Amino acid sequence: MKKLSTNSDYWNEVLKRYRWGKKLRVYKEKHNFSYADLSDITGFKRQYIYGVEQITIKPNSDFIKKLEGLEK
Repeated sequence: MKKLSTNSDYWNEVLKRYRWGKKLRVYKEKHNFSYADLSDITGFKRQYIYGVEQITIKPNSDFIKKLEGLEK
């Protein structure tokens, strides 16, 4: 894990996580999907998806690409 050098770096990272978590929540609610549904669609485990939504896990680039593909 990359060590964040300043408060600004830390908060920028938190905001990125928050934005991806919010996109995930909005998409899930809009389509009435469960974590199991999203797990089947994306190929990621339900726990991982929940962690991204709750901003405890930073989404990796593969997950971000899958989410961006779902929005189209």
